[in-house]
Amino acid sequence: MRTRDRRAGVFEIVNQKSGRRYVGASANVNHALGVLVCGLRYGRCTLNRKLKSDWREHGEENFTWSVLMVFDTPDEAWAARGRALIWYAKNDSSALYNRRPHVAPYSEETIEAVTVANEDIQRRPEVRANKSSKLKRRWAGFTEDERLSRVRAAHAFWNDPERRARTVAAIKRAAAQRR
Repeated sequence: MRTRDRRAGVFEIVNQKSGRRYVGASANVNHALGVLVCGLRYGRCTLNRKLKSDWREHGEENFTWSVLMVFDTPDEAWAARGRALIWYAKNDSSALYNRRPHVAPYSEETIEAVTVANEDIQRRPEVRANKSSKLKRRWAGFTEDERLSRVRAAHAFWNDPERRARTVAAIKRAAAQRR
């Protein structure tokens, strides 16, 4: 039987041409990094559009990825990731693929406390079960083919900026007419 190294940690993917990086954390850092890199290789990464487009433009050979730190608990990993993102946001936020964390006017301690508290809430079994049951109810009336066609349509929609802009404009017009 194959054993897997399930360690919490922080990882990064670095664009060697531009110097931009994506910083991530996970309770199983090796698996998360592998899934992200595999998604980028095969064009299925939905995590970060700019990272995905740069990967396509520059090619895999211009990116490096590595595990930066390993921790005993996932909370420590997420806190370290938060500190790294705050440091980049204060010093050079253009070097990140991650969304820019909101840093001002809060202190690092406040941001870290809120981040840890939110992550704790999201990890609670009752919160996860509630999200899972909502998804199951939402998809319950559809066959597998219908589910796949809806997912493909959603992917096509989000990958087409013109179509997305037309739809958003139509929604705004409809909302304005209802007022």
